[in-house]
Amino acid sequence: MFTCIVCNNKKHNDFYSDHVYCDNCFHIQKKSLNIVLPFEKTSYNKEIYKGHILDEIASLPIRQGSIKKDQDETYKILNVNDTNTDILDDILGILVKKTSKYKIKTVSISTLFNPSFFSSHESSKLTLSDYTSDMIKNDYGTFDVIILNDILAYTNDPLTVLKSCEKLSNETTLVFSMNLHSRVFSSMKLFTMDKNVNSIFNTNSMKRLCYYSGMQLSNCKAINEWNLFTLKRGVENIPPRIIVNILYEEMIAKIYDKSFYNTLLVNWRTHISNIKSIIKKYTNINYKIVAVSDLQYDVMYFNFYNDYYINSRDLYKINKLNKNDKYIIIIYDYINFNDMKMKITECNNNLLFFDISSLISYN
Repeated sequence: MFTCIVCNNKKHNDFYSDHVYCDNCFHIQKKSLNIVLPFEKTSYNKEIYKGHILDEIASLPIRQGSIKKDQDETYKILNVNDTNTDILDDILGILVKKTSKYKIKTVSISTLFNPSFFSSHESSKLTLSDYTSDMIKNDYGTFDVIILNDILAYTNDPLTVLKSCEKLSNETTLVFSMNLHSRVFSSMKLFTMDKNVNSIFNTNSMKRLCYYSGMQLSNCKAINEWNLFTLKRGVENIPPRIIVNILYEEMIAKIYDKSFYNTLLVNWRTHISNIKSIIKKYTNINYKIVAVSDLQYDVMYFNFYNDYYINSRDLYKINKLNKNDKYIIIIYDYINFNDMKMKITECNNNLLFFDISSLISYN
């Protein structure tokens, strides 16, 4: 039985592959939700994402010697489900220019890396849940900034995550969340989405999730096929103008229209069928298929036939291919197609490249 993990609606429509969308809030989720084992992901540009958060923190009104009006003057940052503490290092560097380092506490909770004993930050190998949020609040109180990274895309229970954030927030807390947006299905970036993604949000479904968790959506910035949402604690009275404008733009783009999803479904089925047909033609004339992606092979959303799989970080392996065979290279990271093609050509210039967007091949 389908239940929307955002609005609890029971009605849905089938979408592409094993994803469906809610009839009510148009949230896209997997038919059978994954309980995802943590792994290092490279789905979005972390430098751009980090830059936006650092800009927000740099603009916070923190004055030397007096951070807040309450008795606890320690400024506290919580980073959730990250693969390292790089962003906390940069945040600490910004805040020490505004106030004493003794009035700053940075905390990381993540199972994705082993914290260093010599780190400037307090770290725990935990996941954010109702139980652990009680433990964290007992140890640290509330936080002034909570960074969720992309946890809401992978969790099978986003409502509990946001309720935990509400518990750990005060009246001025900023919560940052990086969410995969439904426009990914209108982009070639869908080829770099991994199959473990449980949730794909639009602004309306995120706004509803905030409401049900005692939070409110205060800002939104589009970063390619991802959205950086800023959340605050409390029930929303009047939605911010920027959110109203984004909702209107999404309505104009038919994000909340069933015909939009029906068209996408037909287009993707046709496109994928064409790709499979072309790959089959090349294998019939003895070409070896080499797939290149920045994802782990076993988590690729599209998993076409290939003879060799090479991670984009290991392009040197192109040199190890048998020089007597014929190869066609399929690069799934289409946004960086030209850059990766140049790097591959430096290793071996006697290759055929297949453009997964235009469906053409060329030397």
